[in-house]
Amino acid sequence: MGRNFAVLFTEEERAARLPEKQIAQGLETGRVEDERWLVTKGGERRYVTGTTRAIRDEFGHVHGLISVRRDITQRREAEERLRKEKEFTDAIVQSVPGIFYVFDEAGRFIYWNRMFEEVTGFSAEEVRTTMDGAAFVPEEERELFAARIEEVMRSGHSSLEGHVLRKDGQRVPYYFTGRRVELERGKCLVGMGIDITERRRAEDAARRANEQLTAHATNLERVVADRTAHLEQSIASLEGVLYHVAHDLRAPLRAMHGFTSILLKEYGEHFDETGQEYARRISEAASRMDELIRDLLEYGRLCHAVMPLDKVELEAPVKRVLGALQQEIDAKHAEVEVDASAAPVLANSVALEAIVSNLVTNSLKFVAPGATPKVRVCAEEYDGMVRLSVKDNGIGIDPKYQDKVFRVFERLHGTERYPGTGIGLAIVQKAAQRMHAKVGVHSTVGEGSTFWVELPKYA
Repeated sequence: MGRNFAVLFTEEERAARLPEKQIAQGLETGRVEDERWLVTKGGERRYVTGTTRAIRDEFGHVHGLISVRRDITQRREAEERLRKEKEFTDAIVQSVPGIFYVFDEAGRFIYWNRMFEEVTGFSAEEVRTTMDGAAFVPEEERELFAARIEEVMRSGHSSLEGHVLRKDGQRVPYYFTGRRVELERGKCLVGMGIDITERRRAEDAARRANEQLTAHATNLERVVADRTAHLEQSIASLEGVLYHVAHDLRAPLRAMHGFTSILLKEYGEHFDETGQEYARRISEAASRMDELIRDLLEYGRLCHAVMPLDKVELEAPVKRVLGALQQEIDAKHAEVEVDASAAPVLANSVALEAIVSNLVTNSLKFVAPGATPKVRVCAEEYDGMVRLSVKDNGIGIDPKYQDKVFRVFERLHGTERYPGTGIGLAIVQKAAQRMHAKVGVHSTVGEGSTFWVELPKYA
């Protein structure tokens, strides 16, 4: 009591003579409303809102001012958190490899990403003016469009294949998904669309190929020849679609990795230790998923690719694999011994390289901490067969798990100790199956493992 009320203002405000200005404005207008920082006795800053009014007697003379303040610090902090969260959400939405949008129950736009503007050719102002989502689909699909919105609002989710109508009249095939969310303004539809132009082309190509096969079914020899030709074409088309899908899957992974790197670089200092750890985990998960997609592509290729068998000298594919892995071998200071001088085998060189590559890679990876990897690749002949073995001094495999290690995604150790996707040995087994070969393992925990594949000699 008795102190000048300027003590409640910040140093910056006092330097700008804000207390004096507020008194002058209160005396002149009779009322001042504002939001500002208030300084407590202990020096803490609290954000407040309120009014300052003039006190007058019955003759209208001013006797002083009365100020009423309300602490809204928590509300301001909550609003700041919401702003940052919105910026983060917007960054993610803008990075998705497709169009993103939010409709109300009537199908009117609430939100859309920049990709929507790029795909449709309409500016943000034109979309905002139109508002009606049905205006961006062909007229004959608008009834179905409205039905799908109604279905989402009723059941919670829906999907369909349709077209986006561009500003220039071009129709682009898209696959749409939508889910219902509850907002303060009511029920809304959150949706995303993915361009399926390439998939449609592949489907059309497959349909035309099937029609051609049916048309020539009356001529057996021609049918056999056509089946062979079209089978190769279909496999090539399938591989093309597979790689296209893989590319689409890897695009958001790159976006996740890129944006988390930006977050750590430009905003990392604003995160606490837990926040930084979460961001790093997102980046690492994206990298692991990218590696998984590559391994799945390799596994799929071995499942579907034409795999002709011919004469193969074992030393050639082994040398190519070790040459490709030389950098990793040098980095681990590994000792690699090779004795693959055996009779030629009936095999497929590409599949054989996949087997050797995965087995040698595992031998370099699964060693005890601090141990130097020692790998021996050798070949032995017996009873018309050649056994190619990869022996190591690694951690070994418990006998009860040795039948499981060749399964897809079967891992005996966490990725934090031994990174990988759990597909490498499945690739080995699939490659052996495609060559009608046998594969197996002999192992002792703590002493190492010997993986082998048996191939027939080339007659």
